[in-house]
Amino acid sequence: MKNFFSLDNGFFAIMDKVSNILWLNLLFLVCCIPVFTIGVSTTAMFYVTLKMVRDEECYITKSFFRSFRQNFKQATGIWLLIMLIGGVFVADFLILRNMNVPAGKALAVIVMALAMILFFTVIYVFPVLAKFDNSIKNTIKNAFLMSIRHFPWTILLVLCILLPFVLMYIITWMIPVMFLLGGAGIAYGTSYIYRRIFDQYIPREEEEEGQLDEMI
Repeated sequence: MKNFFSLDNGFFAIMDKVSNILWLNLLFLVCCIPVFTIGVSTTAMFYVTLKMVRDEECYITKSFFRSFRQNFKQATGIWLLIMLIGGVFVADFLILRNMNVPAGKALAVIVMALAMILFFTVIYVFPVLAKFDNSIKNTIKNAFLMSIRHFPWTILLVLCILLPFVLMYIITWMIPVMFLLGGAGIAYGTSYIYRRIFDQYIPREEEEEGQLDEMI
């Protein structure tokens, strides 16, 4: 009976993991309310999930706010930059799409391609910031290079991120599930992929955050 309630029991181990993800998602949602903190909240969330997938000792709340404090300036700067560039792309696309000239359509395609590159970079940038200590410039650069260098993994990450939203659109009861697990659930699942990628850039002797300099 004692072993039944032990965390070594598969069922209770899974429930413990789910409860951690639920709590992490709540922290993430609350800290995203000001909107300009979405970047640092995402970074803090990945800081925790990257530890969780390695089975490292991790106090959810303490670890989340530790990363939140440490990465606030850089993550917020990156997020505001993403919002600015993304806004420019959206405005350009809407203007060019409505132009009744061939050049407008061609330029709209170019803007879409650039937006896709931005999206790929964004997928990596906050996990990279959560794991590696670096400047804003090098963090963005390394995120972009990783998205290209590990392109098959990038496509898988895109699918993992988009699939829950597709299911939510198709299956109504997925909406409350997404609300409860949402960002943290996706972050936890994709962190297994990020771990596989990041391990290629971390020397064996490093214990925690690494210094990731220019990759090329």
